Amino acid sequence: VRAFNKMGLPLIVVGDGVERKKLERIAGPNVSILGFQNFKEVKSLMERCRAFVYAGIEDFGIAPVEAMAAGSPVIAFAKGGLLDTVRYKKDDYSFSTGLLFELQEVSSLIEAVLWFEEKKLWNSFSSQMINNWARRFSSERFNHRFNKLLLKLWKSHQKLL
Repeated sequence: VRAFNKMGLPLIVVGDGVERKKLERIAGPNVSILGFQNFKEVKSLMERCRAFVYAGIEDFGIAPVEAMAAGSPVIAFAKGGLLDTVRYKKDDYSFSTGLLFELQEVSSLIEAVLWFEEKKLWNSFSSQMINNWARRFSSERFNHRFNKLLLKLWKSHQKLL
């Protein structure tokens, strides 16, 4: 919120987390804090956004993957699970699913967002390719790969008997 206040760019924040009241207090006129939204509305917002911004650290981080499933590029802090889920090639955005910024600081986020805006990078990303990448993290794919592994291990175990 502080980064977008400084840039004056529009930001929509969804959710009713413990930080909501604090964010409402510091939000400038360019920031809309929507609170809880149903799945359909969140999906619609993700499908229409220029980019999904994520500055937290997560082991996995489902929200950025959901944004990519909606075809949206992600601008995220380069730490934790996002290093595995967000594909970033600095000089080749045709295979990227977003941008990663190095420091969990307002200035680092501002630099990434301004780069994204100045270069009009939303035009360089393929929504279909981003969606295809996100499918790698679907529950169906996980179940398929997990079952395949279990079957392989079971067959290996059977040979030992």
